Amino acid sequence: MKSLNRALLWLLLLLGGAHALGQNISGSVVDQEDNALPGVNVVVKGTAKGTITDGEGNYSIDANEGDVLSFSFIGYENQEVVVARDNTINIQLMPGNEQLDEVVVVGYGTQDRSSISAAISSAKGEELQKMTTSDLVTSLQGRVSGVQVSQSGMNPGDSPIIMIRGISTFNNNTPLYVVDGAPVSDITFLTPNDIANVQVLKDASAAAIYGSRGSNGVIIVTTIKGKRDKLSITFEGKAGVQSFAREPLIADAYEFEHAMAQYNDLDEPLPVTTNTNWFDEVRNDPALIQNYSLSMNGGEKNTKYYFSTNYFSQDGIIKGKDFRQLNARLGLSMDLSKKITLEQSFTFTNSLQNPGTGSEPWDAMRLLPTDEIYLPEDQTAGKNEYSIYQGTSADVPNLVARIARTDQSYKTNKIFSNTQFSYKILEGLTFKSQYSFYYSTWQRNQFSPKYFIESSDNNPTASVSREHNIRFNYVWNNTLTFKRLIEKHSFSVMVGNSIERYQHETLQGSGNEVPHNTYELRYLDAAVDGYRTKGTDHISSLASFFGRATYVYDDRYFATVNFRADASSRFSKENQWGYFPSFSAGWNVANEGFLENLDWLNVFKIRGGWGLIGNQNISNEAKLTVLRSQDRDYISGPNGDRRPGAEPEQIGNPDLIWETVEDRNIGTDITVLNSISLSFDLFDRLTSDMLMEKTVPHHLGYPSYDIWGTDGTVWSNIGSIRTKGWDATISYMLNRSDWSFSASANLTSSRATVEKMANPGQIINGIWDRLGYITRTEEGGGVSQFYGFEMLGIFQNQTEINNHADNSGDLIQPGAKPGDVKYADLNKDGTINEEDKKYIGDPSPDLYYGITLSARYKAFDFTTTLQGTVGNDIVNGMGWYTYNGNRGNSNLEKGAGYRAWNGENSTNLYPRLSKASELANFQRFSSQYIKDGAFLRMQDIQLGYTFTKALKTNSIRVYLSGQNLFTISSYKGMDPDLSGGSWGLFDRGVDWGDYPTPRTILIGLRIAFK
Repeated sequence: MKSLNRALLWLLLLLGGAHALGQNISGSVVDQEDNALPGVNVVVKGTAKGTITDGEGNYSIDANEGDVLSFSFIGYENQEVVVARDNTINIQLMPGNEQLDEVVVVGYGTQDRSSISAAISSAKGEELQKMTTSDLVTSLQGRVSGVQVSQSGMNPGDSPIIMIRGISTFNNNTPLYVVDGAPVSDITFLTPNDIANVQVLKDASAAAIYGSRGSNGVIIVTTIKGKRDKLSITFEGKAGVQSFAREPLIADAYEFEHAMAQYNDLDEPLPVTTNTNWFDEVRNDPALIQNYSLSMNGGEKNTKYYFSTNYFSQDGIIKGKDFRQLNARLGLSMDLSKKITLEQSFTFTNSLQNPGTGSEPWDAMRLLPTDEIYLPEDQTAGKNEYSIYQGTSADVPNLVARIARTDQSYKTNKIFSNTQFSYKILEGLTFKSQYSFYYSTWQRNQFSPKYFIESSDNNPTASVSREHNIRFNYVWNNTLTFKRLIEKHSFSVMVGNSIERYQHETLQGSGNEVPHNTYELRYLDAAVDGYRTKGTDHISSLASFFGRATYVYDDRYFATVNFRADASSRFSKENQWGYFPSFSAGWNVANEGFLENLDWLNVFKIRGGWGLIGNQNISNEAKLTVLRSQDRDYISGPNGDRRPGAEPEQIGNPDLIWETVEDRNIGTDITVLNSISLSFDLFDRLTSDMLMEKTVPHHLGYPSYDIWGTDGTVWSNIGSIRTKGWDATISYMLNRSDWSFSASANLTSSRATVEKMANPGQIINGIWDRLGYITRTEEGGGVSQFYGFEMLGIFQNQTEINNHADNSGDLIQPGAKPGDVKYADLNKDGTINEEDKKYIGDPSPDLYYGITLSARYKAFDFTTTLQGTVGNDIVNGMGWYTYNGNRGNSNLEKGAGYRAWNGENSTNLYPRLSKASELANFQRFSSQYIKDGAFLRMQDIQLGYTFTKALKTNSIRVYLSGQNLFTISSYKGMDPDLSGGSWGLFDRGVDWGDYPTPRTILIGLRIAFK
């Protein structure tokens, strides 16, 4: 009994603290710019009692009058304050001589970076805001190790492709976004101007706390909050112009006719009567880009507020494309008592996107320069405004006409609300409840006018369609956190649960026979025939329980344990639950006594982690077999009557189980001389039971809804993939009174290997086009590597053709002529066939890197970011058309008409142009289409000057900036930074003439009032 009483006494002391009779002291801690400082150590000097400031810099601690409170934070000078009768003590810490050791926001809490044992990278909001863009993802490009962003092919308003540490799965590789503690599936409602900082959780030991949502990594976004200070107002405006960073390389009419003369064996080229540059006709550069923002924040003793509004406008560098977005955000924080805090944020976004036709650069490259755009005036009488265009000789319609008649727009409204309630039950014990919801309406309007250009390019009846999408998602999190500092021991335990629900409703309608093309009749009620409607409702939910325990001893040894259990409605009942543990530990060797004399060594930390994460990124109905009745009527009876029918639209798989990622990470963090830092990580990630839509033979009766209508698909667990690699960040920082300089570089290398397929010997072919399947994925190899024939050169004469023979003396390419491509007979069977294909390229870079340089001299500031890749390949997917003119039905790339083989030793790279050789020379996918994809790009550069205390303001800053000013690359296409297309992961590194990243030059003005 005495032992039990003694245990209860110790528990009460632990929860209540040793000085329960003292007064409660609370306040906030900010930096030199009045920004909140989370994670500041607040200790009653001479005792074991202490706490740390929360995510908004607030703290609360019991102390007696006359006690000394010590405030310490790595990178800042310590402060000590004697407690008087005042219960509120606000502190401003000034930078010290040590490098700033930031506080890291992790899942459902914060930690000092010094005690982090997982792989986490960070980016500050003020750095991200230097990019002029409407989305967060673009601003991360080249700034964070382990994060790869590709934005080529993105229309104004589109979101770039992002991956963390390379490929995790054949399925969706998009990371989870968490905004102020709330998981969201869409980040586009938030502008970079509202972001305070970003943390990227790269390994499972950090991301496992998010369970099934974190298998591709987690990006945690902390937004700007109000301050307990007088009102401050900031306005920033920037505007500029965009243009093509690289001119598209297409032949003019003279080169085209020269090539066609070779192609058709003519003695002389045909005379040129028309020389149309289709790119000049559809380009819209310089194109305007603008971004204006206004923010206000402030507060009093118990209240803080923040309001911002932002307008972003971007015209496309090709006609018919543009994007507009208006964003408003309101944040409010109230201390209802010493123990209760209530926070509310509300974000509204309205956007309008005109995406254009979708393939303008690709079409402009193929259209013939010898074709006219418009009909002669004497042939336009009686034609409507969409029928006055000339037909084309190419296998693509008149692009100028198509842009003129394209009427398609996307209108979006988004609302994000986040409510947080925090209650400090006891000293160090806090309950927090958070409810957030995301609501969006997405509307697509499309009108196809009546027109006639030629028999292959016309629309006899005008049609109209409208599509509505409504999404409503909510997340309700509840956590209980206990923290205690006892002498050199720091403990933290958090437990919680989460409920998430996602609902997506769609409604579509269309109609034909709109009586006129006028804008006043472009709505559904104007149609008089062909009405069609359809709609769906998709619902899924997730229930979760999670917990974390952390321990730190004397800033030397630290460990973290996470556990999460998720139940997803997307799986059948027997497979709904997934369990995801993780563990990480670290040792800061620099704090050991045997290194205490090494003043130059500030941090030397060794850390490692292991964890499991799940993936449930499948359709909500993947487990169900779904029937489709629309347009599935059948004919029966002697009169051929149409009767309602149905067929399987999707075959369900009730045996689906969780895709699981097992992740291992080991790393080190080193800081010397308070100015040079290195962070290095090795990772090994194994994804098992990968979820993917698997091809099912059509002859078995499965539905055929893949892109070619030959085989159906069903969701399946198809195998495993292992990704190994490393990432590193090295930085240097030097501060002086009048000037400062910093430089940082981040590098990432990853390699994915398919270890197992569900069916032995299974091969996944991807990207079928005129060249056939050009990627292959199979056991033991990489993901979507380029697979084709090996080009050995060009036959220069008949002797070389005769020498290219098998052991029996038979010609391997008997139909070849001088000037044709020589292919490798890899299997030595004496003929060139499918068995001679090999892996000829890889879209995955060996190295992805970014470099950032910053400098300040008095009132001048400068920053620039460069990014690029090394070791990746690009397929010129346009080459089938533009290398040879596609039998005269397509233009050529610039120079192709003059570089082609035209005699012995004229070239060993480019085959002759001849109808007789077109199959062998251009329609086989071979290494002639493979190009070096390495590049170095100036992502952004900015030069500014700040006027302080000018015009009764706190500061005025003017600046000039540029984005994508130059790209160094041997690849001659418009943009070597290629993202995936309609084939997703299996379309990487293939250039289809996508919309390129524009070059942008801007001027900006920032005014701060306080």
